[in-house]
Amino acid sequence: MKITYSKMEQLISGIQGIQNEKMSFRLSMIFAKNLANLKKEEEFYFEQERKFAQDYLVFNDDGTLATTGQNMFKVKEGKEKECAEARKAIDTFEVDVDLRKVPVADIEGLEFTPAQLTDLMDLIEEE
Repeated sequence: MKITYSKMEQLISGIQGIQNEKMSFRLSMIFAKNLANLKKEEEFYFEQERKFAQDYLVFNDDGTLATTGQNMFKVKEGKEKECAEARKAIDTFEVDVDLRKVPVADIEGLEFTPAQLTDLMDLIEEE
């Protein structure tokens, strides 16, 4: 399944939100494998974010990111346009992750909040 990094983070959050719930072995395996595959991609994403910050953002002496008056990160002088393009590339980049969908029938017995369902919607296969 091709997804953006922001969608990946949403799916990770959704799975982590239900990972302590009791469910069938089959369902647990599907969610556990999906989470493991997403976490692998997340590591690569975090590395890209670190490179982005090092290349385009200003750091304070204590190693924290410098901010502007609007609580936005301060961009290195002369790198504003490059920074915007790099940020857009990271935000729209898609990764191909091996994810298994869960049939609605397999999760009907579980209780979900609307927020949990929203986070997991891309993993639910409607029949």
